[in-house]
Amino acid sequence: MLAFLLAYVGMCFAACSEDADLPMIKENIQGTWYMVNEVSFDAETTETERETFKREGELAMRFTLRSNGSCMTEEFYDGQWNPTAGTYQMTGNQLVVTYSKGSDNSVIETLTDRRLVVLTREKDGSWSRRFYTR
Repeated sequence: MLAFLLAYVGMCFAACSEDADLPMIKENIQGTWYMVNEVSFDAETTETERETFKREGELAMRFTLRSNGSCMTEEFYDGQWNPTAGTYQMTGNQLVVTYSKGSDNSVIETLTDRRLVVLTREKDGSWSRRFYTR
C-alpha cells in the first residue's frame, strides 16, 4: 500500500510540474517556424525518406502559431506562398493542428527559442519527424 501511495504522490508532482511548464511551452512555440528537414519512416517496411527545405523559394515551408490559437501553414510553389489557415491546441507536449480537411497530431520532442522538432503520425500509418528553425 505504501508503494502505491508513493507512486501516486510522484505522479501528482509530475503532473503539477508538467502543468507549470505548459504556459512556457505555449509562449515559446508561438511565432513563425521554417521547416528545414523532414524525415519520414515506415515502421513496417523500415523505409526512410529525408527531404530538405529552403527558407525561401521553391521547397520552402513555414508554420506560424499565434497566441489566439490560430495558425497558418504556408508552402511556396508556383512562385508564391500558398497559405492554409487552421487552429491549434496544446496539452502538455501534444500539439494538435486542425485544418478544414483534417488534423495533425504531433508530439513536441524539442523546443528551444530557435529550434522545434515534432513527431507526427501520418494518415497512412507512417511517421514523420519535422525539424523547424526560426
